[in-house]
Order: sequence, then structure tokens, then C-alpha cells
Amino acid sequence: MDKTLKKDISRFRTVISRFLIYTMMIIILVIIIMQTPVYPWTKSIVVMSIYSRYESGYSLLRDKNIQIKIPGGFQTKEKDWYPFVMTFNDDLGFSGFIGEPMRMTVLYNFGHFSPLKGYASYYDIDSPYYNSFYGAYGVSKASEEAFGFIDGKADHEAISKVPEFDMVRLVLESIGSYDNTFEYEVISEEKAELFNETDWLVIDAKIKVNGSMHTYKADHRAYIQYGKPPKVSPVVEDSVEDFAVIDMVGRIYVKHYKEKNITLFFYCITREDAVIEAWVIDIMDKTKLIMH
Repeated sequence: MDKTLKKDISRFRTVISRFLIYTMMIIILVIIIMQTPVYPWTKSIVVMSIYSRYESGYSLLRDKNIQIKIPGGFQTKEKDWYPFVMTFNDDLGFSGFIGEPMRMTVLYNFGHFSPLKGYASYYDIDSPYYNSFYGAYGVSKASEEAFGFIDGKADHEAISKVPEFDMVRLVLESIGSYDNTFEYEVISEEKAELFNETDWLVIDAKIKVNGSMHTYKADHRAYIQYGKPPKVSPVVEDSVEDFAVIDMVGRIYVKHYKEKNITLFFYCITREDAVIEAWVIDIMDKTKLIMH
């Protein structure tokens, strides 16, 4: 056999051997990572970034030529929120909830997802960001009536249906809670300036709703974004109620744009007033609304 050919065959075998070794090392590394808290964090970031981009492609906001740019946890100094704001659409679900044809897009973010713990502080009952969300809603009626307003005045019953649908149907049911409570009490209502527009309405409310902490029993699709709930210590397991109802506070900015037939909401729902005040400074003051 030709020496050159022998060398080529030897070199080829070496390359194949190294490839197989490297492949096995990668497989072993992936298996190891999948057993650590880093895996659910990585999966959440990758999957939700792709899925959110897909959802934004056919959102109500896109159809109305509206851009909303809301900072996420990457833009804040503290480890407070998930890295970026996500998009979700549920025209059919919200239409059924309201009882008439509607369109609805949700922009949302939740408590910081720890790569060391493997779950979001959305589950952490000791965190100020427990059960907390912020973001924006775009809502539009097929009838071209002003959703959330009657003769220019706030229709609080309609307005409350938006966070109720979001927290009860979109969030709690997605993690396995189906017998839920939602109570909404307006504390204050006044005009506010937002995006250099003086005719926004700002509403502060008390909200009673089920919390997210629960015992893991079966997989739910929403675990992809939040991670699985943390295991409860056997010492206190009997004293922890799944999806226990908690008191929360909420702030909502709302305005109807007649020319685009859309009502926009900016919201933060959390347990502590301090979180809302930080949200105003760190998030709302840096949010951009662009109308085309």
C-alpha cells in the first residue's frame, strides 16, 4: 500500500476518533448540565426568546403599527426581573372571557429567574417579586367601541377583566390552578402624564388573587418559562397551601386611542408598594411608546 495512502487513512482515523471523543464529551456535559439548575434557566431563556419573537409577529400592536419598548431585567441594576419582556396573544381566549369578539396582546415580565436555584422568584414566597408581573396590554373591540371606557369615563369592571384574565386564565391555569379567586378594589383614580400625553388615567387597586407557590405534581407547559416550583421542606410541608390566596397591589395606566381603536394598559401587579415605585422609576420612565 502506498505510504501516502496509509498516512491519509491514519489521519482520517485520528480525525474520526477525536470527533467521537469530543461528541461523547459534549453529550456527557449536556447530561450533567441537565441535572443542574442552570438547565431550566437556559431552556427558559432560549425557548421564551424564540416563542416571544414568533408571537410578536402577529400581535395586535403590530397590526396597529404601534411599538412598545419596555426594559427588562437586563436593563435594571438589581436582580429583580426576568431578562426581557415577552409577548403573547390570545384573541380567542379573551373573546370567550369577555363574551364578544376581541383582540388582545399581552407584554409581560415576571420575577428574576435564578440560574443557581433553577426557578423564578415568581415562586419565592420570601421575595418581594413573588407572584409579580409588569408589562402592557393592547385590547381592541371588534365593534370599535372604546374598551374600558363609557362616555369617556373609566369602566372599572371592564378594566379589571384584563388583569383578571391574565392572572387567572393565562398564568394560574397554565401552572395547574383552576379554582381561582380574583377580587379587585379601586383605591384611587386620577389623570396622569405619560409619554408626554396628559390624558392617561392611572389607577391604584388592591387585588386578592391566588399565589403561584404549589407542590409539583405533574409537568405544565408554563414550567418552561418559570421553572418548576421549589421543593418544600418536609418540616413545613403540611403548613403550605397550594396556590394560597394573597393580597396584592396594582397600578395601571390606561388610555384609549380612538383613531387606532385600541386601549393600551401599562401595569405592575405585586405584593409591595415599594416594588411599584421602583417599577415607575426603573421601567416606566424608560419605556417608549411609538405610534406609526
